[in-house]
Amino acid sequence: MKRLMVLMMVALATACAKDEVTEQKASFGSTIETAYSKAVVLQEGVEVKVTKIEDSRCPKSVVCVWEGMVKVFISVSEKGATKEAVIEIKGGEQKPASTTVELNGTTYAIEVTDVSPYPQTPDPISLQDYKISFTIRKA
Repeated sequence: MKRLMVLMMVALATACAKDEVTEQKASFGSTIETAYSKAVVLQEGVEVKVTKIEDSRCPKSVVCVWEGMVKVFISVSEKGATKEAVIEIKGGEQKPASTTVELNGTTYAIEVTDVSPYPQTPDPISLQDYKISFTIRKA
């Protein structure tokens, strides 16, 4: 009986430790909405994943000296190679922010158009609650 309980605890711990990866399929140039830690598989086996979010944007119901910013950390993988990119969007700005990543001789342009939810109060937002909208193109 003890062995069974130990095996069940190990199986549960292993399942909880894995990153949640979805097989969300998308194509280059289309608007993609994804969540923190969820992978998106594009044409030709390119995988994009949001690995970290740092949000210091001023909440809507608060008066701040600085509007803050949100940083979206993105991992782009293809054929065993991975590159990281950081995209910063200043609080209150309506235009998208972009960066490029070169991987296996191909340059990819990534443009983040939205990071939601926008903070409403000084309380932090759980990483799992964030939704990121972006496009990726071959440059």
